[in-house]
Amino acid sequence: MRSTVRRFVSVLGAVALLSTAACTNEEPGPQASGRPTVPGPPTTRLLYALSQVTATEENKRHVEFTDLAALRRVSNGRPFDRRFGLLAVGAGELAGFAERIAQPTGIDLSQATDALVTGSTSGDAGRINGPFDAKTIGAKLTGLGYTPVPGVPNAWAGASEDGLDADDPLVKLGVTASHGLNVVRVDSGEGITYARQRDALRRIPAERGSGSLADEPAHRAVAGCLGTAIAAVLLVDEPQPHPPNLVGVGVTSGASAGDLRQIMCVQVDGDAAAAVRTLQRTLREGSSRTGTAWQRLLPEATVEQAGDGMIRLTATPAASAGPGLLIRALIVNDLPRWRG
Repeated sequence: MRSTVRRFVSVLGAVALLSTAACTNEEPGPQASGRPTVPGPPTTRLLYALSQVTATEENKRHVEFTDLAALRRVSNGRPFDRRFGLLAVGAGELAGFAERIAQPTGIDLSQATDALVTGSTSGDAGRINGPFDAKTIGAKLTGLGYTPVPGVPNAWAGASEDGLDADDPLVKLGVTASHGLNVVRVDSGEGITYARQRDALRRIPAERGSGSLADEPAHRAVAGCLGTAIAAVLLVDEPQPHPPNLVGVGVTSGASAGDLRQIMCVQVDGDAAAAVRTLQRTLREGSSRTGTAWQRLLPEATVEQAGDGMIRLTATPAASAGPGLLIRALIVNDLPRWRG
């Protein structure tokens, strides 16, 4: 949880740097609405993104995802605007300097279809899917002082991996020194994987295969429960003395910003029916840590069982709450509770 909070603060800082972002108003590609419970081909962009991430213990703990194409659509081409900042969690710190790096590096987030970040703060790995070209980006990075990574095709490294470097070529462009673009691998026509450390590139291999997060039953079930999310965070919730639960929160796509809905899905360890009743009571009688009643924040919320051991909350947040209410609540450990 601690590393997630640090990244959350970074995302807020990145959003604060931007009042607008000049991105193309690109329509997302076709999206299936299936909610698979067994391994198979990915049917949503979230599941596809999870299929790119190896199922290491650290990667399982949390993932942040954004469908940038869909976010551009509902935000009228301004995905990194302050109002939608939390929905850009999958872009991590890149959201704060997207325009600044686009021309010098060739890493142009306005061309990306979706983005994902996973891992601990020091070992973060990120993925930007889109039609990027290794030759073009490699030439630009080389011009900035990046050097090829031995043994890794189409990968380049910038500053020292041991700490922040005043000679970092991106820092000289005004990018924050904690950025994750120290090591960049370009899979031409498919996307870019980036990290602070070279070893972290292995979290998101160049070719998808078995043993990914999409093959993990709990992650696949939670992602399926969330459906066609614009943004999502999957996090292992471990309050002592309770067993851990995998929790996913997301925002589903709509025709406009006013159509966005919040979803929370939890793979519970015990009686799902009892968890539904507890969550309903929390929404009816409880309050967030801000002191505001959940009934005011999430009016007309519905809670249901959504499969074996799965509970789902669906709601349209109050206008004052903002579209990233549940994402913020998950990251700061302030979700409405489903445990007694």
